[in-house]
Parts: sequence; C-alpha cells; structure tokens
Amino acid sequence: MKVQEVLEFDLEADDRTPMVMAEQLHQAAGDTDHAIRNRLMGGGFLAYDLLVRSWTLRTQILDGTPDDRDLPP
Repeated sequence: MKVQEVLEFDLEADDRTPMVMAEQLHQAAGDTDHAIRNRLMGGGFLAYDLLVRSWTLRTQILDGTPDDRDLPP
C-alpha cells in the first residue's frame, strides 16, 4: 500500500494579484522541490519507529490562472 499526498498552490503578489510569470513559477517549483527533499524527507517527519522506504516527488507547473472559486472561503 502507498500513501499519496498532493500539494498544490497558487502564487500571488503582495497586492493579492495572481502571479503568472513563468520565471517566478519555475523558481517557486524548484524551491518547493528543494524544501521537501532536504527539509521534510531529509530531516524526517514520522514517528521514530517508522521509516519511508521509497518516495517520489513530482513537480509540475499547470497552465492558467486560478479562478476565484478555486480559493478557500
């Protein structure tokens, strides 16, 4: 059996406008990948008696901007 967790997020500027510049999206994807690989998986996050045997991280950038209905209430 496997555990699957999905992290999906939209980026926005300080003025709450959606961030759609490809360079910034790619930088955010790379930073997220690095954080998960080095901080979460590298530092451990499970109880001391559990080990993650294998894991896969998939990172992609989806085309389009978020709709208001995609935002939490």
